[in-house]
Amino acid sequence: MITNNQNGKNAKSSPSILTLLKAEHVSPKLCLVKLVVLDQFPFHVLAKSTEIQKGWIARGVKISTTEKGMKEMVMSFGEEMKSEIKKHLKLEKGNGRKFSLSLDKWTSCGNKRYLCLNVHTINKDYGVGIIRINGSVKAAGIIQIILEKLQQFELDMKTDIVAFDTGSAFVMRKISRLLGIEHQLCYNHGIHLAIVDVIYCVSNYPPQ
Repeated sequence: MITNNQNGKNAKSSPSILTLLKAEHVSPKLCLVKLVVLDQFPFHVLAKSTEIQKGWIARGVKISTTEKGMKEMVMSFGEEMKSEIKKHLKLEKGNGRKFSLSLDKWTSCGNKRYLCLNVHTINKDYGVGIIRINGSVKAAGIIQIILEKLQQFELDMKTDIVAFDTGSAFVMRKISRLLGIEHQLCYNHGIHLAIVDVIYCVSNYPPQ
């Protein structure tokens, strides 16, 4: 039988919800980046939401409450991650590893175009950035964008890259011919196009 005294002891030893929230160390920058990138909260929403800010305080996380301050934190985190990736790639390169690339060009709902570039080793993948594309860019222009991005991570297309993977767009096939390295077309992209063609195809013949 549990006495009132024992109940009191148990109640005192039980941590409060705030204690549990504070128990795990959370990086303020990482917390903010997850809200912006993964949960897709705009900066102005986070700056105006007192409830979200109370949650930060409860977890002991110090995050700026202004849009400008939040943007600076996110950009700072990006630079830190870039340095970390650069360090890992340099280590892989020093061990004699070669790399492959995967890239895709896409257009956002806001009609803004981007190029996503990833670097791969035999056991790890590195997202090296999403590059904004302004205006019309042909194959040679995309190659230049890729070369500049690789240079930021001290990688050379001729000596470090052995292959790359893309969708089956004409411009990507032309990039392959210009680079002269192993090119693998993405099977998922091909299957997607085939399914779309079958399900959403428009018949040229009038209904019977």
